[in-house]
Amino acid sequence: MSVSLHPRQLTRMLGILVVALTTAHLLGQTSRWVFGHDSVFGLVPLFDLNAETNVPTFYATLSLSLCGVLAALVARVTLRRKEPFALHWVGMSLGFFFLGLDEFASLHERLSEPVKSATGAGGVFTSAWVIPYGIGALLVGLTYLSFLRALPKSTRNGLLLGGVVFVLGALGLEMAAGPTKAAAAGVETVGITIFTSIEEVLEMTGVLLVVRALAHHLAAASPSGFELRLTLDESAARGERRAGLAPWAPLMGQPPRSGT
Repeated sequence: MSVSLHPRQLTRMLGILVVALTTAHLLGQTSRWVFGHDSVFGLVPLFDLNAETNVPTFYATLSLSLCGVLAALVARVTLRRKEPFALHWVGMSLGFFFLGLDEFASLHERLSEPVKSATGAGGVFTSAWVIPYGIGALLVGLTYLSFLRALPKSTRNGLLLGGVVFVLGALGLEMAAGPTKAAAAGVETVGITIFTSIEEVLEMTGVLLVVRALAHHLAAASPSGFELRLTLDESAARGERRAGLAPWAPLMGQPPRSGT
């Protein structure tokens, strides 16, 4: 069995997942706040965009890691060709892997109390982790200005749009919700749920736009184009087991084979 994904197909598949997760979340929150059912056999927390260790968290971690993989593949191409800004691609890849780890382990949440204690932050900075992460985002943006100028227009616009949408959700909406969270004193309200829902949808949308930009850039940068192929068949699996390899292999930068 062979499954091939081209940039447009990959983007469409992830877009469908984003819509499905958003729909499941909205149905769950409607059940919770309108009808008073906050579990429904565990489905409400399972698809709650603002909860941890559930399906949306798993998707967010994988999608950010996918951005890291795509950026690493572009870095590999640029390093082989000895093109400028290869290290910027390496840095981008590492940054996305860090964001995936952060999403999985909620590292940013652990910073709020220490930063709040050190700075006395409140109001829009109620979630005080936005201060170091905002400074970090600004420094990365300034460091990557020349890199962005050198990119093809379509890649630059895609990365900028995705980055702006992601930061608007992750930092902008988090800051906007700060006074509401402070007034609620730790109690979740409908207002907080609305803020966090919009925030998470913007984050997923931003990552989707970045995946699209990176996949298309990789397709243009690689002479043979871009294709992600997952191949699984008995003969290949037996041969790979004998060779000590896993019975599947993602192939990048290869043109489609006939019949796949």
